[in-house]
Amino acid sequence: MKTPKNGFKSSLAAGRCQVGLRSQSCSPMIAEIIGTAGFDFIYFDLEHTPADAMAIYMQLQALAATPAQAVMKLPIKDSILVQRLVDMGAANYVAPMVQNAGDARTAVRLCKFPPAGVRGAAGPVRANRFGDYEDYFERANDEICMIMQIETREALANIPEILQVDGVDAILFGPADLAADFGHLGNSRHQEVREAIRAAIHTIRQAGKVVGMSAGEADAAHWFSLGCAFVTVGNDIAILSQSVRTLAAKFANVSANP
Repeated sequence: MKTPKNGFKSSLAAGRCQVGLRSQSCSPMIAEIIGTAGFDFIYFDLEHTPADAMAIYMQLQALAATPAQAVMKLPIKDSILVQRLVDMGAANYVAPMVQNAGDARTAVRLCKFPPAGVRGAAGPVRANRFGDYEDYFERANDEICMIMQIETREALANIPEILQVDGVDAILFGPADLAADFGHLGNSRHQEVREAIRAAIHTIRQAGKVVGMSAGEADAAHWFSLGCAFVTVGNDIAILSQSVRTLAAKFANVSANP
């Protein structure tokens, strides 16, 4: 059997915008629900969640039965977990807090086989359908999609050199951390932050690279209009939290007055 094409990477290359949902629930059931809802991708946050390797594995298994693609936010300082992730079969990776070309090269090298990287070559793993993909080692590097996340003013200044790194496919902005670095912690919609991102989007698109945004429902249309090709439009934990609080509030008087 031949190694399948990376649907997320192929869609971006074809110029098709991709709509995603950020997932922090660490739940295979929720991953499957989101995957069947109509989103193009799920952005699994492995930086700000307690998910371990087996929880990630089960989420990928659940998502495999749906049309949605997995995009994984790497715990980039943990090279062993990165190795496990690529062996689990995820093909789209966001490297957080990329400050310069050196950080970008490190991220790419962790996810790719030699000579492009330092990924270890295992035998039958989920990534090659347990040995069923006969051309896996020839195709694997090409099907990996590497996305560098820009989250500081230093990184913004270094975008041109980051874009020159072989293997970098796209840039993703993290507005919350950018806002913090600009001195506007908790206000990712501050005009100074938005203007800096807008200018950077122009630079990236002029270089012929793909750009995305980690956003929410209120801002997604704005970023798509500026040329972002993939945008998250919500967060599963935030949706759950808001929904249950709203529902509980509707019946607050009942429980208060038996």
